[in-house]
Amino acid sequence: MRIYADVLEKPIAVTHTAEACALGSAIGAAVAAGLYADVREAAARMVSERSVALPVPGSFIPYRENYERYRQAYGLVKKLQTGS
Repeated sequence: MRIYADVLEKPIAVTHTAEACALGSAIGAAVAAGLYADVREAAARMVSERSVALPVPGSFIPYRENYERYRQAYGLVKKLQTGS
């Protein structure tokens, strides 16, 4: 996770659950059922952090150029998929 934190230059929370997709679905269902006002509130109540990966200052430099290429490629692929 630290590489993600380095690339994004942001802390990354690591949760206790190994089934993040299932937890995300449960959060959405809880909001839809009216148990929570919104996703932010549901996540605050339903997700517990195991740890936080912090970016190392300056470590993003080697990743920046490749990350920008990735973002450009993603944008092009998205346009191809949506036809716009």
